[in-house]
Amino acid sequence: TSWYRVLVTVEGEKALSVTSNISEVTVAEPISVNINLPANKTICVDEKLHLVASPKGGAGNCTFQWQVSGSDNNWQNIEGETNQELKLKKVDADSQYRVSYKCSGSGCCN
Repeated sequence: TSWYRVLVTVEGEKALSVTSNISEVTVAEPISVNINLPANKTICVDEKLHLVASPKGGAGNCTFQWQVSGSDNNWQNIEGETNQELKLKKVDADSQYRVSYKCSGSGCCN
């Protein structure tokens, strides 16, 4: 948190100085999300996969939306997957997964 105020000075025949009220500014931590992957594990096609998003930062109401893409990088929302965790029943060899994390409050979002 930082505090600021402005001092305005007019020089000349009718010199004048005016100081504003103090304004508080809170610097929000930027948003970041890490996806925790199983360590040192080979996952085969058609096996289960459990991904967990670990967000940091943001303010207000924060939401998740998991997305999937093939090799064409055409990202699509996965219907109903709006939690911190994604539990896949089957993994496809050509699929990529990511999560979108957004917050409605003031601060550094999206």
